[in-house]
Amino acid sequence: MNAGNVLPIFSAPGRDDCLKAVARALLRIRSNGWSCEAIGKALDCSADTVENASNEKSLLCFASLARLGFHFPEEFQLIETLWTCRVVEQPTVADRLDRIDRELDAIRKAAA
Repeated sequence: MNAGNVLPIFSAPGRDDCLKAVARALLRIRSNGWSCEAIGKALDCSADTVENASNEKSLLCFASLARLGFHFPEEFQLIETLWTCRVVEQPTVADRLDRIDRELDAIRKAAA
């Protein structure tokens, strides 16, 4: 990490920190059975971009990171911790059940 700029407690995340956080998030998604092609479609980028980010070779663009946070909120927490310089609160049971309901609704719509 680089020397702190605004907050004396936290220093700014460096490129390596960002590469590792994005790679860990993508690898968690992939470990749940998602292919690079499917993740790329969800993030509106190519499978090669997902592969490179998973291997810490490049970062995702802001738009893809925003989509990652939308589609994969649990995995995005790894990135959000760096982004906000604070620990992310864990979702409540009610929040998790709401997410499951939204995902089931989306699956039902896609299958219809």
